[in-house]
Amino acid sequence: MSKADERTDVNTDSKNQSAVKAFYDLVNSYKDKEKGYTNFVFFVGAGFSQAWDEKFPKGKELFGKFSNESRLFNDSLECYLQTMSWCKQKTLNKDIFNINFNDFKKIVFSLDMYEKYKELRPKYIDSNGLRMIRKNLNALIALKIWEHNPYLQGLYDTTTCPPEENRYIIYPPEKPIEKQIEIINFFSILRNTKINNNQVLTEKEIHPLSRGSKNNSQGLEKIRLNHITTNYDFVIECIFDACINEVDGESHLDFVYRGFTPDEYSGFSGIRKIKNYPLTESLFKLNGGLEIYCNPDGTCRIDYRKKGLENLKKKSPLLILPSYEQDYSSPYFKEILQKSKELLTMAKVLIIVGYSLPEEDILIRFLLKHFALDKVDFQDKTIFYINKGESHNKLRKKLKSVFREAINRPLPKQVCTFSGYFNEFVEKFNQLWERV
Repeated sequence: MSKADERTDVNTDSKNQSAVKAFYDLVNSYKDKEKGYTNFVFFVGAGFSQAWDEKFPKGKELFGKFSNESRLFNDSLECYLQTMSWCKQKTLNKDIFNINFNDFKKIVFSLDMYEKYKELRPKYIDSNGLRMIRKNLNALIALKIWEHNPYLQGLYDTTTCPPEENRYIIYPPEKPIEKQIEIINFFSILRNTKINNNQVLTEKEIHPLSRGSKNNSQGLEKIRLNHITTNYDFVIECIFDACINEVDGESHLDFVYRGFTPDEYSGFSGIRKIKNYPLTESLFKLNGGLEIYCNPDGTCRIDYRKKGLENLKKKSPLLILPSYEQDYSSPYFKEILQKSKELLTMAKVLIIVGYSLPEEDILIRFLLKHFALDKVDFQDKTIFYINKGESHNKLRKKLKSVFREAINRPLPKQVCTFSGYFNEFVEKFNQLWERV
């Protein structure tokens, strides 16, 4: 390693440590109960899920390789790909179907256009066929994620079991690895207390995976955590349930607002639908999720129960797939975008994790901009940007490209970047918290 490289590494480590210390100081400052509730928003991309489980497929990997064993290509998708000359029959007959990510976006774009503009549809392409194709494409994506995704466990039928015996938990692996425990500890520190029947939980009621410390007992009940994600998976819900599931079997379903009111949760309706707790958290999935299903009447339901091929062939989840012009016009996505914009506007702290802010995600970049439209908006706000594989300079340039009016030179002190994995940030924060 050259001296220049050594200096770069030292500089990166120093800036990373400064970002962790700034986050620690900020979190620590909210022990002052006179501050009132403060919204922290975690805006997360694929890097967040990979921090939890590195086996989660990366963004482009998720949309580039499919197993033909599922036969979801039959009758609709396979015929469409041949009709539109996306691939030849010999390519489809292989066990693994490989597709270029750009071609995948073109396929989805063509579906969007044919659904929107009927007059452009070629021979043999009609409305019902398009719905079948999209359903199968969504199911293929869902099958790939289910392999590593946490799912609902211990579900009881509320018609035969008393409410107090219900257990609707999205639980982590039976033996969570060290980095998963660190992530659980990190969010346990930030939450620390929860409102339950108008009572603040004591330290003894915190999940045993959460580390106890002298800091924890003082309480951080004034921080309200919220999440906006571009991912389809259940990692955020899993982390939440790992933090609180020892408390009377409660789950994130009791405390988390999803941006819409589901008419059903995983096959039963015995959960409070309107969230009115002071510390109710928000979880908004911008691109849909594996658990979100649309009903014929336009309402949506949430179902975390694990799905296989036969389930997905009958009904696929609501997903927005990569396209050259993503369509957010459905009622669900209009609602989620509005709620996300409101949340970002009133939030004081934004933590972007594992999301590269790509130029093609124009709508999402425009959404993020509402966190701070100008310098006045940004005066009492803070941004942390955590992403691997990019230098501090590149991370800051990306932030400036989004928050043009709010972030000018010199870069405000309330903008902090961490060039590395989310796991590294979490571990450093946890160590700092325990030492003090």
